[in-house]
Amino acid sequence: MRYVRSLLVPILVLGLLTAGVGVAYAHEVKADSEITKFRYNDDKERFLGKVESERPACVRNRTVRVKEQLANGERRLVGEDETNDRGRFKVADNNPKGDFFAKVLRKVHERGDHRHVCRKDRSDTITVDNKPNDNKPNDNKPNKP
Repeated sequence: MRYVRSLLVPILVLGLLTAGVGVAYAHEVKADSEITKFRYNDDKERFLGKVESERPACVRNRTVRVKEQLANGERRLVGEDETNDRGRFKVADNNPKGDFFAKVLRKVHERGDHRHVCRKDRSDTITVDNKPNDNKPNDNKPNKP
């Protein structure tokens, strides 16, 4: 019995130290994301922008939603896209008019005890006062010859 007691204390201490080492290797890293260059391109009839971050994993394959801010305070989803390897996104919308913003969603990468969090972001609101182009077909008026 005395032999068991003499081994019990070192075993418990070793167990506590081992548990502490496991916790030291587990970590969570958070990285900011930022939507830049958000604009509407009249020629291509789509919203364009870019997601930037200090971590490449927080740039590619991010879900971005473009929304319209309505006068009554509500928001209407225009569309969504996934960023390419360089963080660029595009959302088609022909002839929009109003206030619009883009939002990149939060993304979590987990592998074992490692957890990397890409934070969400919202762009500045842009106002689009788009007028139909005379050279493009339009339902409201006939094409010019």
